[in-house]
Amino acid sequence: MKPRRRRFFWLLAALVLLVLAALVKRACSGPEASSRPPPEFPRSMRPAESQRMTEREVLPPGPRPGRHRDPVLSAVSAPDAGTALVFEASALRHSPVGQLLLDCLTSTAGQDGGESPLDDIRRLGVDPLQDLDRVAVGDDTVVVSGDFSRVQWDSAFGAASVEQYGDTGQIRSFGTQQDGGASPVLATWGNQLVLIAPTQEAARATLDRIEGRSPTGQLLGDNQAYGDVYGVLSGAALGQMLGPADSPLAAQFEGAARSVELHLDATRDVELVATVSGDDPAQLGDLGRALGGGLAAARARAVLTGDTSAAELLEYAQVVPGSEKFRLEMAVPFEVLKSMLAFCGGRPQFDAGR
Repeated sequence: MKPRRRRFFWLLAALVLLVLAALVKRACSGPEASSRPPPEFPRSMRPAESQRMTEREVLPPGPRPGRHRDPVLSAVSAPDAGTALVFEASALRHSPVGQLLLDCLTSTAGQDGGESPLDDIRRLGVDPLQDLDRVAVGDDTVVVSGDFSRVQWDSAFGAASVEQYGDTGQIRSFGTQQDGGASPVLATWGNQLVLIAPTQEAARATLDRIEGRSPTGQLLGDNQAYGDVYGVLSGAALGQMLGPADSPLAAQFEGAARSVELHLDATRDVELVATVSGDDPAQLGDLGRALGGGLAAARARAVLTGDTSAAELLEYAQVVPGSEKFRLEMAVPFEVLKSMLAFCGGRPQFDAGR
């Protein structure tokens, strides 16, 4: 598999993770917002999301008894998994932030006269703007769901070997890379899932979970599949996203947070609900108070500078404390995210007021 094609999926995940990290960092700085309706935080599954979840659950093929399950959640929920993030690609595609990410992906190629990664993927028989449903990132595996019925896998990738596995799975290996290291493998499950895994063993284990031959972990359940981005990160993983290990906020997250459950809605601006769990109530309390203090300082700064719209927006940001977990709620305006992604050099024209 060509490195450029692999990098597209990692770039998409990295860009959205950048937005998630920026949301938490923003607790310590004043936002720049215009007057807008109150944020609608994704605190629980809404009726449309419940229906979406039900429609995605399938009974694994074969004679084995089992329950209906979402194959994407099964794929990223290994028993020992620490991270599983799901991006609703179809929903994000039609959001203001999604348009920003698309502009970011395509702007560099446009500036140097090259092709967009989207064009590279279209040649495979997949339109990423129409055929992709979700992109999920696990500890070491990327899972993409959608319609892949038009892809000619063997001619498109030139795999060194193809292994039929399980009921409807195929695993393609690509030998070694130029530096001598093993190339990631590409696996498919019917025409609806594509997996990029580091090894054949990891791909087989993922297909086993999808088809019900092995148990899934409890990291990400069906009742957690709501929002445009949702999932669970380990405290260490989120700490690494927030900056250098010696930065105070990153160090606090790594030390206090066992896991962070995220739900992000990007319908208009970006609203985030993060539930932080930990084993040490004292450390967890210190982290919650630090984040709450940052929000209070940002509100005060907005009032002092006369930024009334920012003050109104921050009025809804809060930390809800608890003994074993606390909940952080934040909203970031589209205009702020647009400035954060200005390094891409694009000229987004999306109307954020839809």
